[in-house]
This record gives sequence, C-alpha cells and structure tokens, in this order.
Amino acid sequence: MTINTATLEINLRPIRLGFLVNPVDRRTLSEVARVATCQWGGIACPMIPVMDAFPPAWCEANLPNPDPNELTLSLLRYFEPDLLVETCAGQLDRVDPNWDSLAVGLLLLGKVIASALSLGAGFRGGLFSSSLLIGCLLGALIVQMLTVFAPGVEIARIPAMMVGMAAVGAAITGAPLTMVFLVLEISGSFMFGIGVLTSAFIASTLVRLTFGYSFSTWRFHLRGIPLLGAHDVGWVRDLTARRLMRTDFRPVALGRPLIRLREELPLGSRKYAFAVDQQGRYAGIVDIATLHDPELNELAEILVAADCVIGADKFVRREDNIQIVLEKFSAAQLEILPVVDDAGRLGIVGAVTEAYCLKRYAQELDNRRSDEIGAP
Repeated sequence: MTINTATLEINLRPIRLGFLVNPVDRRTLSEVARVATCQWGGIACPMIPVMDAFPPAWCEANLPNPDPNELTLSLLRYFEPDLLVETCAGQLDRVDPNWDSLAVGLLLLGKVIASALSLGAGFRGGLFSSSLLIGCLLGALIVQMLTVFAPGVEIARIPAMMVGMAAVGAAITGAPLTMVFLVLEISGSFMFGIGVLTSAFIASTLVRLTFGYSFSTWRFHLRGIPLLGAHDVGWVRDLTARRLMRTDFRPVALGRPLIRLREELPLGSRKYAFAVDQQGRYAGIVDIATLHDPELNELAEILVAADCVIGADKFVRREDNIQIVLEKFSAAQLEILPVVDDAGRLGIVGAVTEAYCLKRYAQELDNRRSDEIGAP
C-alpha cells in the first residue's frame, strides 16, 4: 500500500486597519499605537496622517514635501488598508470625498456629449465602455437625488450604480444577459443579480418598444445589415441571386415576329422567355401563354416580341440577397425575374422564380431554427 504525501502551504495575513491620525496630536498617536500593537504587533496597521499643512518638524528636515493631501492618498495606495479608522470626525471625507449631485450630473452630461460627438464625427468604435460609465454615473446621480428625501438611501449607492450600469449597457448593446453576468462577476453577489436582471430586461424592453432596436443593431443598419434581433442572419447575405438563379433561360430578340416565336416556343416547352435588344440588354419578359393567345391569331403576322413584353424595368442583380429579391418580387407581382450582371449593362446571366426563392428561404430558416434548439 502506497501512501502519497502532499504539502499544503497556507499564507494568512492580518486585516489591515488604516488609522487616520493628526500627526501633531500626541495623545491620539499614543492611543493608536497602543491599539495597533495589540493587532499583530502593529505590523499591519499603518498610521496615515491627515492634515492641512505639514508639522514644523517635518519642514525643518529639508526633505521635499509634497502636497499634504497627495501624501495621504499616496500612503493609502501604498498600504491598501482593508478598513479605515478615523480618529477625528471628518477625516474619512477628506480621503474619500463624495461628489455632489451637480458634479455627477455635469460629468454624466459631458460623457454623453463626448460620445455623441465622437459618433457624429464618424470615428469608428462602439459605446460599450461608455455605456458602463454612463450607467454608473446615472445610478449614482439617482441615489444622490433620492438622498434629499430619504437619507437612508445613501447605503444603496453601489447597488444602484451596478443596476444603472447593467440597464444602460443592456439598452445600448442589446445583450441583457451579458450585462447581468458582467455585474455578477464584478460583485460576486446574487443579491445584486436580482436587481440587475430586472433592470436589464426592463431597459431592453423599453428600448425595443420605443426605438425599435439597440444601438449596436442601429450601427449594423448603417452598414446595410438589416438586423432586428440577436439571431444570426448572416445566411441572408450569403444567399444571393447568384446562388438562386437558373441559367437555362431563353433569350429572344425584340424584333422577332410573333408567328416565328410561336414556332420556336410551342406551348409546354417553357413558361417564360426574356426579350433582349440589339445590344443584348434585357428588355422585358415574354409570357409564352400570351404568345399563343387565340385572340392574337389575326395579328400574328404583324406583331413582334416587343408588343408582348412585360416588366421591362423589373430585374435583380447577382449580388442581391434573398430578402431584396423577395421584396422585388412583391413589388413586381411577377412569377419570374431575370438576373442581370450589372444595372447599367443589363446583360442577362440567369433567372429566378418566386416559388423557388420562397422554398429556399423556408429551408434555410428551418435549418437555423433547428440549430438553435439543437434538433437534428
């Protein structure tokens, strides 16, 4: 029998108590030293001076003396105490001053204006980091305004800042769950998560009902990507007329006599043909059933293909995605449309039918939905 041994090293450190003291108050210094000595011999309890001016003895030492407030803050950053103990009323306000509502409001307004100017000037980038700061400032401002009527609300400053950060971030990014997880990671408290979850979904719902979509979605709209939600619609851009078209179309000349067309295109051979001019440009759709209409028998010898064309200005380009193609079918009210290589040259390269486009769209949509729910 083999016994495996392991060594476990645990490092403990005492709680750092930072005592805020007046360096010229000898009595307080003596009392703080006595209390600090009882805590791990005083090695973890720094005494941090809080003063308006340096004592005369310090000035006589011919040492470079910084600003008294800068010295206090530097010592706080160096020792990083877990708790601060003030020995005189008002010392905590000196080292951790609270901004008033006007200062917070001006900072919030400045950040909003700066973000708007940055976007308006055309700079690339988003508002994710800006939304976090704006949300924190908004939560702090609301708490400070409520403190006037209910002083006890002051203790909810940090939760309110977290809630504001999640709400504004969810409204701008359109990702409420992302903001909830971010706040949970920062705070490590599920109690915060309840309020954050509620605020994030309320903000997302209000933005969706009033504005229609989030800021991130709007940025996609500016780039020509008509997103309406968080679903992956990249396949819509990839499914273009180039992939949907058929190349077995039949071109006919505009000046082709009707009687010749009846011989070349009998009923049942195909439903439609495309008329082209002398330069080979698209000039309209020829319905084969219309060519064989008995009412045209008496005029068959004098009519030409140009007299029977429809939809001369209706076509799609090879780069058009399926959404644009379906919109053009809806506007044209036709069963088939030609696919041209360029809107200026109008050279026909294929044809698409509305029925086939609807079928492919439904198939791709079903495939995406199946992927989302994990269906085979």
